[in-house]
Amino acid sequence: MMYNCSSCGASLQFDISQQKLRCSHCDRLTDVDGFEKYSDEDSQDVYDAIRYGCFSCGAEIVTTNESMVSHCAFCGSQNLLSHRLSRETRPSHIIPFQRTKEDCLTAYKKYLKRFLFAPREMKEAERLDRFMGIYIPYWVYGAEKKGEICFDGEKATGGRGEYRFYDIYRLSVDVDAAYKGLAFDASAKFSDQMADAIAPFGIQKMRPFSPAVLCGFYADLPGVDQTEFQEVAKSIMEKDVYRRSAAKFSSYKLPSTSSPVVPNIVKLEQDEPECALFPVWFMSFRKKISRKKERVAYAIVNGESGKVAGDVPVDEKRFLLFSLLLSIPVFVLLQMFLTVIPENALFISALMSVAVQLSHVRTIKKIRQKESLQRKAAKERYVREMETQVGSTEKGKDSADRTLSSFFRGLWSVMIALVVAGYLIYRAGTAIDRMSDSAAQIRPLVLAGSALVLLFFRVAKNMLKDISVLGYLALLASAAVLFIRPVDDVWYYLATLFCYGMIVIMLLGLIRQYNVLATNPVPVYREKLSLLYDEEQRV
Repeated sequence: MMYNCSSCGASLQFDISQQKLRCSHCDRLTDVDGFEKYSDEDSQDVYDAIRYGCFSCGAEIVTTNESMVSHCAFCGSQNLLSHRLSRETRPSHIIPFQRTKEDCLTAYKKYLKRFLFAPREMKEAERLDRFMGIYIPYWVYGAEKKGEICFDGEKATGGRGEYRFYDIYRLSVDVDAAYKGLAFDASAKFSDQMADAIAPFGIQKMRPFSPAVLCGFYADLPGVDQTEFQEVAKSIMEKDVYRRSAAKFSSYKLPSTSSPVVPNIVKLEQDEPECALFPVWFMSFRKKISRKKERVAYAIVNGESGKVAGDVPVDEKRFLLFSLLLSIPVFVLLQMFLTVIPENALFISALMSVAVQLSHVRTIKKIRQKESLQRKAAKERYVREMETQVGSTEKGKDSADRTLSSFFRGLWSVMIALVVAGYLIYRAGTAIDRMSDSAAQIRPLVLAGSALVLLFFRVAKNMLKDISVLGYLALLASAAVLFIRPVDDVWYYLATLFCYGMIVIMLLGLIRQYNVLATNPVPVYREKLSLLYDEEQRV
């Protein structure tokens, strides 16, 4: 069953501005509800649709018209998607698109203006034209509470010496509360972070589902079980009932909303979760992080409110060009108003290398935390699906992220120790120059150099494959020059240039790491996900 115009037979599209079906040939408008009466009477629990599947990532979307999908919205693949007719389970409700594609593009362009170093290709008309209107499935929860709830309250009555006296009261309040529309993302491909970024949706605009509303748009399929968020939704509603009830007794000391007794106090009657479709304008953008590695950046616009969120990586060339242009006036101003001696210039460059290195390490830590959470969420979903299929109750054990070495936990103390050591060596140079005994000059040099070398190799043992090791090279070179205190200034300038060279390389690495943090891994097939799960079980 496809939706065609009753006058000319051309395909119908849902017109957002009119909230009706418009014929693509004769522009005739048809009311959605009226169309359903004569085209969908026999489809109470299912509806006919075309299901598209991506060969690259395994994502699947459905639509009720014959428009061909040219790319995958979830992984950015340019391959044509496979398609077949299917019978899909009808959701209960839907929020039709309220924002047109033109509204979406306007809002997204305004959003990109906040990012000075956004890649130019993200602003190209051809790229922006790839925004797709996709309905994302949500599980919608509701509950009600009618009757009396009781809880204990304390009120201070005085004291004697070290003792304090309280009276305990049994408090009660009549409640007549009903909750509808507490929604949680039910898509396996649409991350919870993206869902939170464009929330909330106007639940008051939710209407009974009609397949005709999908004409011209696509719908993702539920990939999360309805019980996934049931306890979370129940807890939110229980705490709200209790908070509103407890507000009537502000003069009493009451249990907090986080108290474990709250569920026993409220005892909600939950409704059966319903599946609803919410509108999202969706675009994916593939970003090369290295020669062989690609990541996916997403741009999303709430199709009801117009709220925008997205992953915005940094363009390396634009960043370096801006930094170079900015350094020219800064250098001129410093030369006009400040006189920097070679020793201080070298020491400042060493401190800058330390700051860049710390930023680099913090970014790596955030990346590993983010990817650990993504792997854990994917693994948990896979385990639940496998348990459902084989009837097993055995849970996969949670494995902590073992990629974060113990080195990072002590990094701050190591870096502070190096800075302090470098500064003390620099200050000790003056005293050493005054010594006449050559042996007295050699012994502290050997001791300090040995300590720095040992510390460097201890650190580099876990960092040889990490670009932040360049910061230690810069710091070691600076400490050596400041300790030796050569007569010729050229050594200070060479060491300073070396430090700034290491800083530039680390900044490039920092940008690449930020781009990893700001983007997402390319989605993989479920078979690859199972391999990932098996691999983590063997660790």
